[in-house]
Amino acid sequence: MAVGQASLSRIPVDGSHLRHCSGLVLFGLGLGSAFVAATVLAVAGSCRIPLDRRPRYHR
Repeated sequence: MAVGQASLSRIPVDGSHLRHCSGLVLFGLGLGSAFVAATVLAVAGSCRIPLDRRPRYHR
């Protein structure tokens, strides 16, 4: 993600999207993998409740 941001910071005012597409692609890939990693870390411990400590729901 940092490489993509550094690449995007060098785009001139009169630059085009097609010429600087590599920075956009790098930034998008880095941002996507950062969100996936953050989501996995956030929900990783949610299922680690022992069976005897889980609440029992009666119907």
